Amino acid sequence: MKKLTIVLALLIFSSPAWGKDVTIKQILELYDKASPKGKHKYHERFMAWETGMSWSNAYQKHKGGKPLYCLPDNLVMSGEQAFQIFRAEVKRKGEKATLQISGASGMHLLEGLMRTFPCKWT
Repeated sequence: MKKLTIVLALLIFSSPAWGKDVTIKQILELYDKASPKGKHKYHERFMAWETGMSWSNAYQKHKGGKPLYCLPDNLVMSGEQAFQIFRAEVKRKGEKATLQISGASGMHLLEGLMRTFPCKWT
């Protein structure tokens, strides 16, 4: 089930959502230069991606599987937080990650969420 969820996440979140092939480095540069209203648009996109990923987690739990990441019960994720998790994950991976096309953005977000909010199994 976990493999299916990862494959689905890859298919959904790796499409060229930015309208043309730009690199992650370009996305980060554009974000840094954006007005507050422009940054809000980025936050909306990353919030939408995180919402979809949280639905995948809910489905996993419903079917008796294990979620990919576990947000604390008292945390409501914002788009800005999702973007910052994405940015931190790209930074952690280094320059090679910034050269990827924007389609990889969703996967970096998912991996960042998994690293930031690991599930503790008892």
